[in-house]
Amino acid sequence: MSKAIKVDEIAYYNLDRLRGKGETFSEVVEDLLSLRELICSHLAEIEHLLRFWEYQREENSQRVAGVFDALAPHRERILGELAAAPSKD
Repeated sequence: MSKAIKVDEIAYYNLDRLRGKGETFSEVVEDLLSLRELICSHLAEIEHLLRFWEYQREENSQRVAGVFDALAPHRERILGELAAAPSKD
């Protein structure tokens, strides 16, 4: 046995606008709940991807910093060699 739920006029009007021909209010609500679940699932996936990209960005940043740290003792020599190199113009 199904139970009727009282809703205000605005909710009734909005559900009625979403309802297709021959579709019950219960079916509309079921569709809305299914869509909500799907949206939440996609948002969770997006959040996971954002966290992963942030992790990758941090890892890459640390690698670049490591390369610069490794080159630091050779900085003056490298800059001198670059300055002395013939121009390609």
